[in-house]
Amino acid sequence: MRHSGIILLFAAAALLAGCAKDGNLKGTANGEPTIFTATVAGTKTALSVEGAAGKLAWEEGDEISINGVAYVATPDPENPARATLAPKGAEEAEPVGGKYYATYACEFDAAEQSGVLPAVQVYNENSLAGVAPMFAVSTSTELSFENMCSLLEITLKGDAEIAGITLSSGNLPLSGEFIIDEEGLFLTEEATSVTLDCGGTKLVPDGVSFYVAVPAGSYWQLKIVVTDTDGKVWKIVTPSYAEVEGNKIYPLTFSPEFEEDIFVSGEYAVNAQGGKVRFVKGNLVCENGAYSIAASQTGAGSLFSANEFGAIDPKAVSSEPVRTLSAEEWDYLLKNTDKVKLFEVEGHSGVILIPNGVDYTTETAWSILEENGAVFIPAAGYAYGDSAVCGQNEGGSYWTAGGNCFDFDACSIYVGSDAPATIRQSVRFVVDVKE
Repeated sequence: MRHSGIILLFAAAALLAGCAKDGNLKGTANGEPTIFTATVAGTKTALSVEGAAGKLAWEEGDEISINGVAYVATPDPENPARATLAPKGAEEAEPVGGKYYATYACEFDAAEQSGVLPAVQVYNENSLAGVAPMFAVSTSTELSFENMCSLLEITLKGDAEIAGITLSSGNLPLSGEFIIDEEGLFLTEEATSVTLDCGGTKLVPDGVSFYVAVPAGSYWQLKIVVTDTDGKVWKIVTPSYAEVEGNKIYPLTFSPEFEEDIFVSGEYAVNAQGGKVRFVKGNLVCENGAYSIAASQTGAGSLFSANEFGAIDPKAVSSEPVRTLSAEEWDYLLKNTDKVKLFEVEGHSGVILIPNGVDYTTETAWSILEENGAVFIPAAGYAYGDSAVCGQNEGGSYWTAGGNCFDFDACSIYVGSDAPATIRQSVRFVVDVKE
């Protein structure tokens, strides 16, 4: 699927209107395969770019699913908004309830009257192949396609190589299972994100445009996260609601400044209400009054007195709202997460937390666990007043949000014990996962 100038976008509520014609449902009389005709509706443009009208057009080889059977498009050379569709294999589509249901760039089960908007879309230069999902329903072999989503046109300027762009919302799903009825398209899954796989596309100073299909909706705190091929990220979040209407393209232009992603990928539940956090990739370090994060998860970091802990400004550590877990959150996490006590990693002992669903044994390499979101809490020891650090590689003592201790040694893990007045302990920050 390619486009010229601007994409024609239509409200999902119109998908079932005006699309039925009488026709042959069982194939041709001579036994040849039924050939469908696909047309992209083009009555008007919803938006113009620099005053130019545009249109959708089929590309040679575009794949369309008709009642679950794959068909391949051959565009009309005189009018590429129209194409003939022939079966990709030996199987032909059979009508369901007297109708053909056809989709492009998404799945649809005609019998169940439900489908799936993909959680991962794929960027194709100068093409909307696989990005702009469309839908058609007909009682004949004439299929008139309508777009199911609006598009965000995200133009990025610079010289980075882009791995992916992820959109998420605080209240509505952007991908997953959907149903279509007379009132429109409804996503029924809880998944709230959609990712455009950009495949390392290199930016240029004038910008590269990336199109992401988004269902119409009123999105609370819509977040755009751009990741480059070095794993660095840039993100922006709308302060309140982002209104996405049907029939529109939303052009957005940014010059992202990428930052190192300082958070472990694994998500950990910290309460029964579904709250989750991600851990910072290392203990807190303070040198000459400046805060930083240890170079790796195995780094011991610094020890902090109660007054020093209370004076830490999280904004000096990260632009994200980092915090420490409370004793109650630590208790819930430890009871609901796989853990290995005093496991040795690269000569450092500590507790390993492993996300639920990750298969592992005690022989699994740490590098593999870390790639799968595991957290290493180093046995960084503790100290009293100005005395030397003791207990390194034997145990750890960490501040909780309430000013208590999270402690562990080779035998046990303790949560919520009172912190002695002069103790100095480690600090490990987390950030809340926004659903």
